[in-house]
Amino acid sequence: KFDWKNFSNEAAIQLNDTNQWYLMDKADIELHLYGSRDAINTILKAIPLNRKNAEVYNRAGNLYGSGGLIDSAIYMYNFAINYAKTDTAKFGYLQNRGTAKIGNRNFEGAKQDFEKALEFNPNEIATLNNIAGIYDELGEKNKAINTFKKIIKLDSNFVGGYVNLGFCYAEMDSAALAITY
Repeated sequence: KFDWKNFSNEAAIQLNDTNQWYLMDKADIELHLYGSRDAINTILKAIPLNRKNAEVYNRAGNLYGSGGLIDSAIYMYNFAINYAKTDTAKFGYLQNRGTAKIGNRNFEGAKQDFEKALEFNPNEIATLNNIAGIYDELGEKNKAINTFKKIIKLDSNFVGGYVNLGFCYAEMDSAALAITY
């Protein structure tokens, strides 16, 4: 599947090697075919074609993150956030940077990113779940519990809310409440 995509994408690049989106697609394909190193090299060629395109930095951040280069991922997400033209895009880029900061165990930084993302969409389950986990990690148990309860109220089918709430109660030696969730 990816070999065919790579072949057709290479043909498009041969026709127009200044199309940044073709190079971004090529990097995505290369990630699946060859790994992050080749994909990163390609995305770095795409950036100079339009330095104010937020999405190219977001994709670079994703590629660096997939290669375990968390500091470089965060660096790229900073540019993506800076150049984001819509709140929807900024929301996604903040989530990505927050997730990368978790990878560096920078929980305070991740908390700030997720809190900012929640300003755009205060009921987004994945972001709420991430920030609740961060609250728990930072010892802010009441905030974690209240956020997990909010998740359950918003989506009673999301198992993560129940499981994580149960873990919070177990860590607080509240066996009865832990078993409930």
